[in-house]
Amino acid sequence: MAERRPENDIELKDLKRGIQSGFSSFGIAFFKALRFILKRAVTLIILLLGGIGIGLIWQQISDTPKKVELLVKLNVGSTAYVYHALENFDQYSDFPHIKSLEIEPVVDLSEILEKFKVLDDEQIITFLDEISSSKPLLESEALRSNYELHKIELHVDPNADVQDATAIVDFISESTYYKNYLSEIQQLNKDQLRSNTFAIAQIDSLLLNLNRNLKEDKSGTAYTNYEDFDLASLLFTKDSIFKKNKLLIAQNNVGSCVVCIVNNPKITENKNIFHYKAIWLPVLLILGYLFLSIVLRFYHQTALRIDE
Repeated sequence: MAERRPENDIELKDLKRGIQSGFSSFGIAFFKALRFILKRAVTLIILLLGGIGIGLIWQQISDTPKKVELLVKLNVGSTAYVYHALENFDQYSDFPHIKSLEIEPVVDLSEILEKFKVLDDEQIITFLDEISSSKPLLESEALRSNYELHKIELHVDPNADVQDATAIVDFISESTYYKNYLSEIQQLNKDQLRSNTFAIAQIDSLLLNLNRNLKEDKSGTAYTNYEDFDLASLLFTKDSIFKKNKLLIAQNNVGSCVVCIVNNPKITENKNIFHYKAIWLPVLLILGYLFLSIVLRFYHQTALRIDE
């Protein structure tokens, strides 16, 4: 009596038979699909060539969308005001050539680290690990006021020029509150510069007198007690004042603009996949034709079964 094989014991010939059956089913399906396409090859070629031709003509007569990128510096703490104004720019009727716009900060981690005064290496590493993989956090409302530069991308119609794009920046800069605030800060900076310049002159005078007295002391004609005189501290103070003056001069060099454009804006073509109509139009026509053919084929087969 032959030994009975366990039901869960799959022999090699069974596996081979299953693989052959799978390949056979795949081959039949591939052959049917190929025959389905070849029977309609002429129509598909016509749709392909016609779609390319129509797409090229359509592409030539259509206006190409354009864009302008502005790199701006936001002064006197106006970040929140500028973002709010630009996000609601569609409420203004003075900019018909601007279709849409987007503003985002130019992320600079060094500015974040400087503002938050991260002191040691461990804190820097921890901070970078937490935010480096989170672009939305870096560009969030909580952090964007810490960045000096911001990018405004404006989508404009084909008839627009650079002045149409920069006009909205000029309009926002006309805020009376921020212009007055900027003037006050610049005046304070000028006063501080004058005071710092006077302090540097006083330090230079003191250093000059010190040098002269030291020479006289060596020659024995004068005697001065310098035990309580801190020369290093005096030089450090002078260097600090120099650095503050550079910062004040840089702040005053922004001029009277609340929003300052720092690049040379140009109008460029804003091409995307929808612009290349000669590519997606024939593909769309062919897919639509194939889908309609499959639906009609299924309809006829179903109707034959019902008639039987």
